[in-house]
Amino acid sequence: MTETASTTDRVLFLASYNYLNFDAVVDRLGLTPHADYAIASVYGVGHALLKRATEFPFQMHSIKWQATRPNLKVEADRALIFWDGKDAALLQSVKLLDEQNVSYLIIGPDAKPVDPKHFYATLASGDKVPTAPSVIVEPPSKDTRVRVQLSIPEDVVVQYEAQSKTVKQSLEKTLSDRLRSCVNHTSGRGLYFNDEQRSHLERITGGHIITDANMALQKIKVVVELQVAGVTVELNERVLARCTSRAKSERKTFEEYVKKEVIQGLEKSVGLRPY
Repeated sequence: MTETASTTDRVLFLASYNYLNFDAVVDRLGLTPHADYAIASVYGVGHALLKRATEFPFQMHSIKWQATRPNLKVEADRALIFWDGKDAALLQSVKLLDEQNVSYLIIGPDAKPVDPKHFYATLASGDKVPTAPSVIVEPPSKDTRVRVQLSIPEDVVVQYEAQSKTVKQSLEKTLSDRLRSCVNHTSGRGLYFNDEQRSHLERITGGHIITDANMALQKIKVVVELQVAGVTVELNERVLARCTSRAKSERKTFEEYVKKEVIQGLEKSVGLRPY
């Protein structure tokens, strides 16, 4: 008896570009030999599957996949998602599957299923990987400790658990450290920089290591933005210092010197000035 299209298991295949566990992919696909796989991920392991399609006892074909397209209809009975643990590009695809009530299974880099709540929580803040929290080394202390009971949303707990694993400590220790290190963060409009944002701030202020808010303010004071025909150009502390020194040596104001150098530099780059 031949299998008809109505009984064929239609499976949508999605994978992170850097998902490296090809054996895990083959094992999972092998659980359903009589299936039609629509390969939405035509790169990485998806490309490897299409290239070796004749080796597998199931049908495979590539499809165009744009999860951000509002009218995209999922033509599949279920989906298999292979996630590298940090790729945020799959987030829109999973949201689309949820919206259209298509069942799916997320497989992590260790070849084990991932709870969708963990998937969402990991990517909720926009960070690709859980950031390692600061750890407070407990000194000998006679301070009185008070035990409290907290009610926290599950998705928040999942994020703290992921952070705890990165530093190999208990969830309770991570929560305790965070409460103590942020006890003075009481401003209603306070600013918080994650590690990626802080690194960016350090780059645009001349590469200085910024350890606190006061130092950030000091470095920002000496950063200047130039507007040239609507284009923003950032000058860091080192460039500003050199420009100020050169302006004085030429007996020009800072504004006059910068204007002259910008015009001459652009004229030279487009061939209007020989040197």
